[in-house]
Amino acid sequence: MKGQTGYTCPYCHITLKTESGAKKHACKKKKMADELGSDVVRTAYKLWAFWYLYNRFGKHTDRTTDDFRRSPYFNLFCELAASIQNVWMFDKNDYVVWLCQKRIPATKWKDKTLIGRYKREIHVRGKGLERAALTLEAVMLWCMEKEVPLKDFFAKFPPNEFLLWLESGKMSPWFLLTAPNRDVLIDRLTDPQINKMLDHVNMDYWEDRLSKSSDVDEINRMYTEFGL
Repeated sequence: MKGQTGYTCPYCHITLKTESGAKKHACKKKKMADELGSDVVRTAYKLWAFWYLYNRFGKHTDRTTDDFRRSPYFNLFCELAASIQNVWMFDKNDYVVWLCQKRIPATKWKDKTLIGRYKREIHVRGKGLERAALTLEAVMLWCMEKEVPLKDFFAKFPPNEFLLWLESGKMSPWFLLTAPNRDVLIDRLTDPQINKMLDHVNMDYWEDRLSKSSDVDEINRMYTEFGL
């Protein structure tokens, strides 16, 4: 960034007199940003801004990219973003919430084994109505984009995409096991696809949980309201 006195690094704010010097400059933050690329850094910024807001740090809630570059957590969130960049994850902010709730030390956030642990727990977290509503919102968006009537979702939704949604948390068992006509989709799965589904959905657990939950009545009312 060129100023009146020279070129200022947006990461460490050192001022260099010449453009060639600025190009050669490689502080730790700039080097990491160059190595990871702009997409990862943008993801890192969004995760950091959410984390900052979630934990209610400071008086200001709006965090800028300049704030992020100056933050001592810049490298940490870039490493976190890089570790999940190519992982099918419905809500990366939810992953940050999970890391905070589990009180996992920040130095371990980039550990990719944590992603598997998170995915094993993702479906049992949160309130049933909220989880079902999130999936219904995704379903309605898919139907709108594909020009498919909502009532035909289970007949038209590709089984392979269904498994990706299930793995990422986008398809919640709260929705899958309560929605009308769900058997239309399940009947279209091959045996290997059913086995993959069962890897993510413990039927004994969910039958017991749904039978004891007061959320199911509210979920069914939601389906009626939206015409599912």
